[in-house]
Amino acid sequence: MAAEFQPQAVVLDLGMPGVDGFAVARALREMPSGSERVIIAVSGYGQDDHRRKTREAGFDHHLIKPANVGVLLALIATSRTPETLT
Repeated sequence: MAAEFQPQAVVLDLGMPGVDGFAVARALREMPSGSERVIIAVSGYGQDDHRRKTREAGFDHHLIKPANVGVLLALIATSRTPETLT
């Protein structure tokens, strides 16, 4: 669906059934223009290891549930570089 829709921003949970958010983020980054979209993890997983894995998978940001909607909207509007991972 993302290949057809070409979203500018994607918000993913990490612990989804069937395929996890890490795999989805890697697949999104491999798509044409994949580096141009903002990918944000919103998860109950917030340990250092999870944050490291989100960076490695290509997420731009990592928020802990429940995520503040104002923060989420601000992140969507910001830089798309992995160095801004929060």
